[in-house]
Amino acid sequence: DRYMRPIARLLLGTYGYDNQTFGFSIQYNPDKDKDLHAHTDASAATLNININLPDEEFIGSQVDFHNKLTGKVVQTIFEPGKAIIHTGNVPHATHPITSGQRSNLVVWLYGDRMQIPRGGTSSYGSSNNSASTEVDTDNITARQRWSLPDGPKDTIAPF
Repeated sequence: DRYMRPIARLLLGTYGYDNQTFGFSIQYNPDKDKDLHAHTDASAATLNININLPDEEFIGSQVDFHNKLTGKVVQTIFEPGKAIIHTGNVPHATHPITSGQRSNLVVWLYGDRMQIPRGGTSSYGSSNNSASTEVDTDNITARQRWSLPDGPKDTIAPF
């Protein structure tokens, strides 16, 4: 309420789709949960904070952000204490972590009944997935926005 919502409204224009929150943590390490394939979030805005202490080092685990319009990828090293805020519809992926552990606190903003802002007609899903869904509305639910994974179900994540 004090930081994320005002910053998201200023930078991302999520007003009206930001009255609900969902928070969780994720730990990347070489033994399990070592990476995350390209995906979008079920949020109007996502705040992702690396909560490692400065001496809690890791190797790998860079984050790629994909620009759907240009096809360009921006890679960032997610250092301890670094925070990234982005709209939920920005595809992003995490490279494998090869040593150490990276711990993140993630907060999502979304509207009533899991509504998230979308404009016009769009296709959803990853670039290697031939299935897409045409949506002709400004608001869609998280279920409509998320593509279903092909692999085995993750038994650790709460979603």
